[in-house]
Amino acid sequence: MNGLTGAAPGFLRVCEVWASYWIYASLALLLAALIFTGCANFSPMESFATISQDVKQQTNYQVKWGVLSAPQLQSFLSQPLTVNRAVQLALLNNRRLQSRFEQLSIAQANLVEVGLLPNPSLHASTHFPLGDAGSGKVGYTLSVEMDLISILLSPLRTSIQRVDVEKSGLRIRAEIIDLITQARGAFYHLQANQRLVKINRQIVLAAKAAYDFAQNLYQAGNIPELNLLLHASAYDQAKLSLSQSEIDLSNSQEQLNRYLGLWGGQVEWTIADTLITIPEESAPLEHLEQIAVSNSIHLELLKQDMIAVRKKLGLTKSSAIFPKFDVGLEFEQDEGHQKVGPEFGFGLPIFNRRQGDKARLQSTLKALEQAHYSLAVDIRSISRTVRNRLLSARRTVQFYQEQLIPTHEKILQEMQLQYNAMQIGAIRLLQAKQQEVKIRRSYIQAYYNYQVAQSEMQQILYGGLPRLETTNVLLESGVDSPTTLKHGGH
Repeated sequence: MNGLTGAAPGFLRVCEVWASYWIYASLALLLAALIFTGCANFSPMESFATISQDVKQQTNYQVKWGVLSAPQLQSFLSQPLTVNRAVQLALLNNRRLQSRFEQLSIAQANLVEVGLLPNPSLHASTHFPLGDAGSGKVGYTLSVEMDLISILLSPLRTSIQRVDVEKSGLRIRAEIIDLITQARGAFYHLQANQRLVKINRQIVLAAKAAYDFAQNLYQAGNIPELNLLLHASAYDQAKLSLSQSEIDLSNSQEQLNRYLGLWGGQVEWTIADTLITIPEESAPLEHLEQIAVSNSIHLELLKQDMIAVRKKLGLTKSSAIFPKFDVGLEFEQDEGHQKVGPEFGFGLPIFNRRQGDKARLQSTLKALEQAHYSLAVDIRSISRTVRNRLLSARRTVQFYQEQLIPTHEKILQEMQLQYNAMQIGAIRLLQAKQQEVKIRRSYIQAYYNYQVAQSEMQQILYGGLPRLETTNVLLESGVDSPTTLKHGGH
């Protein structure tokens, strides 16, 4: 008995040292977690600056967080817009794009939230003496606990959230590239419609001249009524085509207004009417598939998804082994005696070992791998399709410029000579002029096809992905085709 009594102080001393060790260890862990939490607090403007720099280097366009001021906007609109100025204005003034920038702040806020320490739990209990001990003192217990596992797994959770920040940046880059392509396509659409209106006005003038001349011939009794009706019908069709092209011009201007973020008095702007020249190859077509796959933002997004799932799978496995481990301090007051010491609590992984979560994440990872492979195949196919479309559109434009238009100009010259020599009548000459104008109208449509295909090629090289089911431009290229442009839109 005396031996046990003598050993009691030594045992208590060991317990005291052990308790002190856990107290200091808990404090050290808390300090480390606080330092780690501070590292997670970064500004979204740093990520945006990286995005802005990459976009500037890749596309030569500037992006800014915050729309243009009124004087800056007026400076843009005071001069006729070129395609590059229109695209730049869209990037600086489109509110939908500005709303996407806020996703960086949301992702950063989520990152900060994940990096915060879990709040400690405060527990209190009291006990009252009963029976003969009624004269005793009231005892109570106070304890403070924190989930140690949650603190230990905080770096892994933070790394998962960092992936989401990276994905937000990639999505913003994709939005920027899409807007560049959309604004450029809308500008080309407007420019083509302006030219078509001019061409259709020339067709109306030629049709009216032919109709007026036919009326004179009919009144003189030189042509039957059927010929007069045919000229009247052609004149009416020309006026109808002009009316439709003017409606298309107004619609295409409003479409560009939406991309530029303009309304009210801001829509009173003009565009520069640049000359149509023989297009030169500006996009590298060699190794296009490899470049498209390497630069693809959508493939990179899937890669980030796979990285996040792998990290979540690791977190799930870790939390399945140690679902919960609370550590804290307990203070007890009982009958005048005060006690303090560490307190521990364990979660026992007996029933729920996160089996369902692990199976779901493993299947999700396999699905993402298959989707990544499938998207790479699609990107290669789309890049080949756009390349073929670009080459075909370029050949068509060159055919118009080098052969079809010069041939019809020569035909018109020869018919003018025959008319001057009184070998043909005025009706034949007017019809030849109408035909030549219609060919120029079809040439405008062919050149528009080329511009859209070139924009899609740039989109692929920037890392974007054209939507072929909506960007497939099917413009009529025949000499008698209607003048309405069907802009693909993105």
